[in-house]
Parts: sequence; C-alpha cells; structure tokens
Amino acid sequence: MEALTRLQKMHEITEKLANTKDLDELRSYISQLLVMMNEELMRTNGVSEAMLQQIYEIQRLRDFIEKKGLILEYEMYRNRGSN
Repeated sequence: MEALTRLQKMHEITEKLANTKDLDELRSYISQLLVMMNEELMRTNGVSEAMLQQIYEIQRLRDFIEKKGLILEYEMYRNRGSN
C-alpha cells in the first residue's frame, strides 16, 4: 500500500471509531489502528536506518578525501558543477 492509501485507511478507521458506540467494535477499530500505526513506525524506522547508513558512508568518503589530501581537487571538481 502506498503511504497516502495507508493514511486514508487510518483516517477511515478513526472516523468509524469516533462514530461507534459498541464496545466490541470500538476495541476492534482501536486494534486495527494500533496494528497500522506499528507497521508505519516500522517502515519509518527502516527508512531512517537506510538514510543513516548513507550519511555514515558519505562521512567516511569525506574523511578519506581529507586524509589523502584530495580536498582541493574535490572542491575544484565540485565548483565546476560536476556530479
């Protein structure tokens, strides 16, 4: 499911929850919401972990460039607009 679809589904469940008077239905909707929120949290944590690994790799590359004395060459390369 796409993120917007998942959020829409959570919104629909929340609306049902707000309009429910039956205790068993209420519990069911709360349970569904908790499961969906947990899944969303797991996805977010996965993305955060991947981004953090990329940041660490960039820092290692920066350290390597500095240790090898290549920082001036890198700055000239960057200023030329090269990717």
